[in-house]
Amino acid sequence: MPAPITPRDRPLLERLWHECGTGPLTRIRRLPGNSHRTYECAADRDEPLIMRLVDPARNRFALETEVLRRVAATGAVPVPAILRTGVETTPDGETAVMVQERVPGVPLRDYAADRSRREAHAAVERAGEALAAVHAVPTEGFGSLTEGLRGSHGRLGEWFIDLLAPKLEAARGIDPESAALLDRSFDLLAAHRPFLDAAAPGLVHGDYSPANLLVDDTGRLTGVIDWESAKSGPPGLDIGWWDCFFDTPHTPAARLLAGRERRASLDPATLAALRHLTVVRVMIGHFTWTLAVGDRAGVRKAADRLSAELAGAGRWRLHG
Repeated sequence: MPAPITPRDRPLLERLWHECGTGPLTRIRRLPGNSHRTYECAADRDEPLIMRLVDPARNRFALETEVLRRVAATGAVPVPAILRTGVETTPDGETAVMVQERVPGVPLRDYAADRSRREAHAAVERAGEALAAVHAVPTEGFGSLTEGLRGSHGRLGEWFIDLLAPKLEAARGIDPESAALLDRSFDLLAAHRPFLDAAAPGLVHGDYSPANLLVDDTGRLTGVIDWESAKSGPPGLDIGWWDCFFDTPHTPAARLLAGRERRASLDPATLAALRHLTVVRVMIGHFTWTLAVGDRAGVRKAADRLSAELAGAGRWRLHG
């Protein structure tokens, strides 16, 4: 369940509505999300606005605006229009804000759950077509984006592999018995450093999932939302992320890839390696995080997935 509306946010939301909305504000609803405090604000007869609030130290709204501008320019990916960004002063200090138009539609996750597999698969394929357009947006470098859509690192291995080392060390300290599994998984990534460093960059959504894809009642894609995790990297990162958590009978990764392939083909061996390496990287991070917070079920799930990836690596690994 979403958290309640915080009292300190309400006056700011009302002020932003007065500047960006029309008609009297009658509804404020807190939306799910961990990165920002996100609200849907609306009048009785007008379209709602989405207002996202965050501490200025974590403000990436200017960068997200640049990303959305570049994505919208493709003409192939519907994204929310941004009405305002900035830093607002409140009695409690400063708050970074972004006001966006609300994109119509329901999450693909919900649509797929209520429709036949044929309808759900068709919607997933359309999402794959849009993903090809996202990946075609040019970027530089790899990792978290900075101004100008430049990645934080010059080589993919620096971001993809090296940033995991401190997490592994922390996990070893909490659970020494996990060291062997984590070390084998990390070694699999490290063995592919030359392959990773040869990758070409492009825009990566970073959380391309059925929760962040909105569709209408025909399954047509109406919006791709939540771009705060956008990165620079090869397309296999987005597809591998889908493999980790969203590859279900109603939203299969195979159908996402089929849609993407209609717009731009990828080398099968390269794509397979990037997808599996992404799963390994994500599951190492998931393992260390669930271990740190004491989520034993999450630890077991990540460990099982890592073990499965290690057991099947002979079918896709390119080095070692």
